Amino acid sequence: MKKKDAVLILSLLLIAGMLFALRFMAYNRDIGDTAVIEVNGEEYMRVSLNDPRRVTIEQPGGAVNIVEITSQGVFMLYASCPDQLCVHQGMVTKQNYRIRPTQAFIICLPHRVTVELIPEADE
Repeated sequence: MKKKDAVLILSLLLIAGMLFALRFMAYNRDIGDTAVIEVNGEEYMRVSLNDPRRVTIEQPGGAVNIVEITSQGVFMLYASCPDQLCVHQGMVTKQNYRIRPTQAFIICLPHRVTVELIPEADE
């Protein structure tokens, strides 16, 4: 097994574990009207769904993510990463978060950007 294969397998296991943990933690909670954007594990911005806007996140090294916040929910409009998984995760809304694989989260793993609709108790 090559080093690249081991890294790929480890990355896939890590993502699967994160998705399982997110599903377990988020299943029985109520979602609020606030999107929390984190970059490198630190809060970047909180935005109300009642204040629709586009948030551009530019990081050193050229990493770019654009988060679209609407009155219905939040989605990753653009990411400069090669896999585009965060863009394909679609919109998180108060109505659909329980049936989404990543629940209330949108995750851009290459850029370490997460977007989450937070529970009422956390607002």
